[in-house]
Amino acid sequence: MKNHKEKNNQGLSFLELLIALMIFSIAILGIFEIFPVALNAQLKASQEIIATNLARALMAEIMAKDFVDPDEGGTTIGLNANEFINVRTTLDDIDDYHLWNETPPKNLNNLGMDGTDGRPDYSDFTRSVSVVFCVVSGTITCPGAGTDYKQVTVTVTGPFVRDIVLSQIKAK
Repeated sequence: MKNHKEKNNQGLSFLELLIALMIFSIAILGIFEIFPVALNAQLKASQEIIATNLARALMAEIMAKDFVDPDEGGTTIGLNANEFINVRTTLDDIDDYHLWNETPPKNLNNLGMDGTDGRPDYSDFTRSVSVVFCVVSGTITCPGAGTDYKQVTVTVTGPFVRDIVLSQIKAK
């Protein structure tokens, strides 16, 4: 006498189907919980890149300026009589940018980057500048008394990002 086991070819039972569906649902929910975290991280990263580029662009503009005012001496930080803080085309040396601030950032033609006319919308960003004299003698001390070195600090604040701060020293 042979003992034969009969094969069950009837497919999944309802209970097995429910268990499989529950396991699948839990796995899918776990995967979908990752998406908001990933999207938030991507948004923060793109905002930080924008802020960094805004800071770099302004720093390049400032560093391209003269160390001292071409019309006057270079013993003070700040604007001279013929310069206006809200008109960047009148700023002709790096210390003219001291305490300069703008929201939203504008390009050199004073066109705002607020999403109008096809330009990017950076209306949630603010750029500000600080310029101080530095003393360099083995070590760098800023602020310091002297007129041979100036430290320019550009700070950009925006949504979802930490402040981006760039600092650079320019020699006379």
